Parts: sequence; structure tokens; C-alpha cells
Amino acid sequence: MAKDYSWEADANGNVTKLGKDWPGKGNTANEKWENSIHPDDRQKVIDTFNAAVAKKGNFDMEYRLNDGTMIHDKGKWDGKKYSGSAEVVEKNKNMNTELNSAVSAVQSAVNDYKGGTVTRKANQLGPSSDKTMLS
Repeated sequence: MAKDYSWEADANGNVTKLGKDWPGKGNTANEKWENSIHPDDRQKVIDTFNAAVAKKGNFDMEYRLNDGTMIHDKGKWDGKKYSGSAEVVEKNKNMNTELNSAVSAVQSAVNDYKGGTVTRKANQLGPSSDKTMLS
């Protein structure tokens, strides 16, 4: 089940509500949100969010939480407040890496087949009944 990384912020950019799964500690939702961001990413995320608030524009950014989880956080301005949510992207990136590896393997096999490598390898296998399946 996906984690609840939803959030809301007022017109001034103060986070007023966080979903139940946001990590971090603080006396307010805003403090908890800021404290949940990885220290190396924190200032850039806050600056980017504040720039969006100043323009009343949308917020869209990937950053790390304190535990190293990479999230993609998107928020929209509706004329009164910001509403947003974040999703974990690290798992998606790992799946994309595996998919790209599989695609490369298939492309390599197709290239081997087109170049006659598969037929040559089949000739080295032995009985002609095995070869006919590959050529």
C-alpha cells in the first residue's frame, strides 16, 4: 500500500497539514515537513518551494527524506491554498534500470540473430534438429 505523503500549505507557504506517513518531528506541520527533508537537500527544497509560493505557481521536485527515501513531491496552487502529495520514486527508478537491462539484452539478441551469430552458434550445438529451431 502506498504511503500517505499528502500535504497542504496556506497562501504564505506554511505547511498546515501532513498525511499520516510523513516522517520528521516538530511542533507544527511546517516544522515536521522541514525536518523530514534530508539535511543535504533541505535548503534547496525550501527555497524552491518558497519561490513557487512567491509566484503562486506549482511545486514539482524530487528530493530525499531523512531516511534516504527519494520522493517526487508535487503541489498545486488552487487560488487559496496549496495541495500536494509525494510518491516514492526510488523503487520506480530501480524497476526502470532493470527494464532497461532487459531491453538491452533483447536488442543484443536481435542484433546477434540479424548478424547470423545465432545460426553460427546453432551450428556449434550439435544435431540438426536443434539447429532448425534456431535458424
